[in-house]
Amino acid sequence: MFEWGSCSFSYVTSTDPTNPSGWSPEHCLYEGNSLDETVVCNSTTCYLFFADDDGSIYRASMPIGDFPGQFYNPTTVLSDSKFNLFEADEVYTVKGPTLQYLMIVEAVGSGRYFRSFTATDLGGSWSPLAATESNPFAGKANVTFSGTAWTNDISSGDLVRDNPDETQTIDPCNLQFLYQGDAPRRVLGTTSSPGNRGCSRWCNSSCFTCESAKQLGSRGLAETVSLTKRGGKDIEPRNRRLEEPGRGSSSYLTTVFRDE
Repeated sequence: MFEWGSCSFSYVTSTDPTNPSGWSPEHCLYEGNSLDETVVCNSTTCYLFFADDDGSIYRASMPIGDFPGQFYNPTTVLSDSKFNLFEADEVYTVKGPTLQYLMIVEAVGSGRYFRSFTATDLGGSWSPLAATESNPFAGKANVTFSGTAWTNDISSGDLVRDNPDETQTIDPCNLQFLYQGDAPRRVLGTTSSPGNRGCSRWCNSSCFTCESAKQLGSRGLAETVSLTKRGGKDIEPRNRRLEEPGRGSSSYLTTVFRDE
C-alpha cells in the first residue's frame, strides 16, 4: 500500500513478494483528499484512517471479505485545530485480555510530538489518553537521551510490531517507538533537512493496559539513539531479536549502524 500514486492511496498484490517483477498493476484503495493513510482490521471489518493536515482524522470501512477494494464515504472521527491533529496517524490493536485500540497522531507545538487516543471499538469514538504537549504520547516533554538531546522533534513515528498481520497488534509489555527527529537548529520537514531516525523504548518495568497508561507521560521514553548516516545516506534500522554486551537481554531492538 502506498500514497500519491495514480490514486490518493493505492495497493498492489503479489503471490511472491520476493519477486520484484511479480507485483500486480496499481489499484485504488481510496481516492480523495488524504494523507498518511493506515489500515487496521478486526475479524469482520477493515478500517482506513487518515489525516489531511486540516485538524481532522477520518475513517472509512469495508467488510474484511471485500479487502482489498476501494474505501468510500469517510466520516470524521476527531476534530481539533490544524496543528493539534496534523499528520502521521497510526492505529493499533493493544494486546491484552480486554479489547482496546490505540491511535497516535503527530501534532505541532514548540516542536513535533505525538498525541494518543483510545477506543474499545474501531468503528466507535476515541478518547484522549496522553494528548497534550506537556503530557504527550511521545515528545520532548517525556523523551530522555543517554547524552545530549539531539532533537526536539518526535515526528513520523511508528510502534514496532513483531507480527505482520492486519490487526496492527502492539505489546504493551514491550513498547518501542521508531521516529524521525532533527537537530534543534534545523527546520524539520524542509527539503534541505531530511531528518535522522531514532528509536525509543518505554522505561516501564511492568505491563500496562490503556486504562492505566495515563502514567505514560510521566514514565517517559528512555535510551533514545540517533541512527547515524553512512556515505551521506540514512542507514535504515533493522529489527531483530538479539542480545548485546552492556545492554542485556531484550526483545526487539534496533540494529544501529555507526561510522567509526
